[in-house]
Amino acid sequence: MSKQPLKAASLARVLDEAPPSIKETIIALPPQSLIKLGMFVSDRDNERREAAALADERMGKFAIKRDIETRIARFNLDLEQRGLAPTKPELAEHKQDIQLLKGIADEINELGESTSPAFSLDAMWDFLAERRQPRWRHKAALFEGTASLAAFDKSNSEVDTIKNRRKHVVGANRPLDEGSPRIEADVRQFARAGDVKPQLVLRNFQGLQGYKQGRMAWSDRPDGSISGERALAIMLDLFGDEIIGKYQRRIKAGFNPKTALATHDRERALAKIDDELLYAERVNEAIYLACRRSGLHVSRRSNAALLALLELEADPDAKRAMTPAAGATRGSLQIVKAHDKDDLVQVHEDDFG
Repeated sequence: MSKQPLKAASLARVLDEAPPSIKETIIALPPQSLIKLGMFVSDRDNERREAAALADERMGKFAIKRDIETRIARFNLDLEQRGLAPTKPELAEHKQDIQLLKGIADEINELGESTSPAFSLDAMWDFLAERRQPRWRHKAALFEGTASLAAFDKSNSEVDTIKNRRKHVVGANRPLDEGSPRIEADVRQFARAGDVKPQLVLRNFQGLQGYKQGRMAWSDRPDGSISGERALAIMLDLFGDEIIGKYQRRIKAGFNPKTALATHDRERALAKIDDELLYAERVNEAIYLACRRSGLHVSRRSNAALLALLELEADPDAKRAMTPAAGATRGSLQIVKAHDKDDLVQVHEDDFG
């Protein structure tokens, strides 16, 4: 299997951008992931240049707009304050300026709408900084279909569908045996602040005029008054058992076990969904690259998974592997076919890594 080396200049550009603390982590990445990092830096630079060019174009059009507005203002001043009647050529020029002003305003708005923010690499640096220990290997999806906007839109929809399923699982109700104890814990915790220390009435405290019987600690304020929170805490301290029982019976009456998901079941479901989601995002990235190769104008998802973008996965054999020799820390290439995520094949990488 051949590997396309990352050009020294591109690697240097990536390392110049990266924080010093993660440069060793970056150098140890699989070569395909280094190529992707180089792409992201290049894309970000291109976006900055395009944004700067658009900004210059906008400034030029703003200057034209100001000139037109000045001519219109001068015409209105002559007409309203000086009483000067415009000639036919002047009136025709004024009407033309009004049309030009509307046109230039529309052009400025269009430029503003087409300007996209420069690609930020900070999320990738943070991602790698938080995961310095794993030994990475390359993993990407191979899209074997025809690159098209329809295929990319379909892939985006599939990712959205999985994310919506994930939200549903995360937001599912807990079962009664997880919910009811929370009611008791919350009431008991709040009630602790309502302890008025009745045992104080059994004690004698020496004062200026001899010993005095202790008093219960009702107040939580220097002036002796009682706040609303203190009053509620005292009530919960006195009647907590009744309140707990009532609230527990209330949630039980409206409980639907079919919509509940225990913590261990939720975690198991999320683990499965997260695997599906990461696979779908790997496919989405593969289709994005295929569209780019075909000259189609597409944009990545703003919240795309970084593992999919960098084509990485933690090497499951890293703990059993011996410490690699110098220069041998690169991961192995594994690519997942888009139509069968269980079918792992090794293929030659292309110019997009």
